[in-house]
Amino acid sequence: IPLMEAQGRAEEEAAASLGAKGWQLFAWVTLPKIRWGLLYGIVLTCVLQGILGGVGFAIAGVPSARFFGAVMIVCAFIPLIGTALVWIPAALYLMATHHMGSGLFLAVWGVLVVSSIDNFVRPFFISGKAKIPLLVILLGVLGGLATMGFLGVIVGPLVLAISLEIARVYRTDIFSHLKDGLTDGPSEG
Repeated sequence: IPLMEAQGRAEEEAAASLGAKGWQLFAWVTLPKIRWGLLYGIVLTCVLQGILGGVGFAIAGVPSARFFGAVMIVCAFIPLIGTALVWIPAALYLMATHHMGSGLFLAVWGVLVVSSIDNFVRPFFISGKAKIPLLVILLGVLGGLATMGFLGVIVGPLVLAISLEIARVYRTDIFSHLKDGLTDGPSEG
């Protein structure tokens, strides 16, 4: 991870040394950071969900808990149902084989820990990688979910981050030139 951060700083410095300003920096550096931040957040969240699912399986006494945890990592990429494809059948199996306590534990673990961790951890991972404030990513995720459903988890933070970056570029580049133009009015004399 530190290597990736150093690479991001190097890209920014290289683009600036080539004379890139405002919109060019946005296109060359900021958009790739946001894109990789989203990808990074999604992948790490899926891995964390699989690990937590595997821990839940081990606690509940499910045979091959590591295998099912690995399956959960893959299934976590599936929108809406993801990890539930694995932990719901496992909980039902435990209940059907007269392991009611373990089955109930696994169902509660799946709902409260595995499935809900996505809403809290993903924005944290994305904001760290994309260098965007956590609140912005969280608002983007929640707003995206409310307006577009699952697709909004990806589109919401992307749209909000791009909008903020456009506002920053406008403020630092365009507005400063307009302001300079107003103060450099006709000279008296």
